[in-house]
Amino acid sequence: MRSATALVRRRQPHERGPPAGVGLSDAPLTGREHEVLQLLAFGLDQDEIARRLEITPKTVSTHIQRVLAKFGVHSRAQAVAEAYRRGLASAAQPDVLPRPDYASTAAPRGH
Repeated sequence: MRSATALVRRRQPHERGPPAGVGLSDAPLTGREHEVLQLLAFGLDQDEIARRLEITPKTVSTHIQRVLAKFGVHSRAQAVAEAYRRGLASAAQPDVLPRPDYASTAAPRGH
């Protein structure tokens, strides 16, 4: 008989994607997961996506991990490729328009 620790294998930090046996590949993406995926496919990184959607980078990471699980892939690149294959992403500007970064622009000068 195997010990409890032998039955439960913990994922290592370098492992990405869904744990073995997670059958989410048929589950539809939520609206937010789709938005995150579109921005990821457009080439934005996690921090840029967080700023544009006004959510935390950790929340973006959670959405990306759920997309990986639902697609049954192990990397962001694979998720983007799968999004193109399924017709969920395009090379055009994503539906989620980037928000301007007003903090980095100078205030208009008054007369």
